[in-house]
Amino acid sequence: MVRSREAAAQRRAAMAAAAKASVVVVGGGVAGSLLAKTMQGHADVVLLDPKEYLEIPWAELRSMVEPSFAERSLIYHKDYLTDANIVMSSAVNITEDAVLTAHGQCLPYDYLVIATGHALTSPGSRDERIK
Repeated sequence: MVRSREAAAQRRAAMAAAAKASVVVVGGGVAGSLLAKTMQGHADVVLLDPKEYLEIPWAELRSMVEPSFAERSLIYHKDYLTDANIVMSSAVNITEDAVLTAHGQCLPYDYLVIATGHALTSPGSRDERIK
């Protein structure tokens, strides 16, 4: 009886693993990294980011004042994504079922998350900013 329970549990685990959805997360900032970390183990997750690390943006100012703090505000993706794939590249094309990277890799997905954030485009001068 114990063996049949163990075998059934193993079959269920194998079926669950086979049924995992593939999720590609484009962007390794705070939102993309947090989502990838949350989804790992529940889906086959791929994080696509040209950087090898997550930068905590609100720690930047403190890092300027206390340089030793900068070390803690830059976290390697591999340190918190232990059950996900990390692809260091950028997306150059997206189709309805795959992402093509700048390095020519094709990443198929069931679900796509675009978490690329934004680029700061503030004017250079104070007067321009006030306008």
